Amino acid sequence: DAWISWHTLANLRYIGAKTVGRQKAKKYLNAILEVFEVCPSNTQAAKFAQNLPVSDFEDALQIAAAVAAKAEIIVTRNTKDFAKSPVPALSPNSFLKKIGI
Repeated sequence: DAWISWHTLANLRYIGAKTVGRQKAKKYLNAILEVFEVCPSNTQAAKFAQNLPVSDFEDALQIAAAVAAKAEIIVTRNTKDFAKSPVPALSPNSFLKKIGI
């Protein structure tokens, strides 16, 4: 299963609207939502994120989303900031190699 966090959707829509326009960004987001499930998000997850030993709160939210989804791996370009994550992080290339692509 593949999961995506709520705030990643917001970031993708915002960045996409600025780079390719609102309509294309919306189209791309709809395609993403055909592949990915959205991670559960609630107050408990936000409190968990607040207490993680991570300096970047957005990274902490990603970790909390991964924990809520019972994810095995976080895929990110920024693996060094996830060193203290209870869910291991891999770069996109490392992830693809791990799954044999």
